Amino acid sequence: MNQLKKIISNVSWQLFTSDFLKCLLAMLSVGILVFGFTHSVFWSLFLGCLTFIFIAYQTQLFRNRQPQAIEVIHQKLNAEQLQIERLLSQTQSLQVPTLWNKNLHFYGLALLLSLCAYALLPFVKFGKDSNITTANNPNAEILKQNLIPKFQSAILTVTPPAYTNLPQKSGSEL
Repeated sequence: MNQLKKIISNVSWQLFTSDFLKCLLAMLSVGILVFGFTHSVFWSLFLGCLTFIFIAYQTQLFRNRQPQAIEVIHQKLNAEQLQIERLLSQTQSLQVPTLWNKNLHFYGLALLLSLCAYALLPFVKFGKDSNITTANNPNAEILKQNLIPKFQSAILTVTPPAYTNLPQKSGSEL
């Protein structure tokens, strides 16, 4: 009986670890993507933690895993019911099933894709003038000079308060 409880406990722990890894991988994926686009540690941590909480809620991370562990053991042993007497006679030959959740690969792939996106983001230029300054363009320096704003003229107007009865002054010499 003790061996059976250890097996159930071990399978429960594997199920919990699998769901925890899902939450952690999703949190890291979202955090890395947000940091790649915003370069804000606050927003990447905030949205990463929200993702962790959301996935923990979806996977019911903190529920009791014992019924699910017993179901997994049933499937691994090809048994329809958990018959304690029969299992107790086989406890010497019972091994703890090793579980790798199928969905865990999806979360690992999402983390890998977000790391690739983070690594490639510095090479991607967004916006209207993303193709202006390329090494292949011989007019790039001329285009850069035309894009820099230049000071042409200014007019300064000083309006004193009404109670002073002073006239309004304007000038263009700075």
